[in-house]
Amino acid sequence: VDLHERFVNAVSLLGGADKATPKSVMKMMNVKGLTLYHLKSHLQKYRLGKQSQREINAEASKDGGHSEVKAAK
Repeated sequence: VDLHERFVNAVSLLGGADKATPKSVMKMMNVKGLTLYHLKSHLQKYRLGKQSQREINAEASKDGGHSEVKAAK
């Protein structure tokens, strides 16, 4: 299992990206040499990626699943 998979699994077990804390993820992963600094940064990027994905999905839902580029008038 690679490091990112372990990270995602730990975040999931902790209730998702919004509930997981860097310290709790670090304890759950139990990887020697991994620092709180690394996890803070990675968790922040992971949360931003999840937020962007939710926004894309919400836009697709409003659009009926079609993503069309509309020309500005």
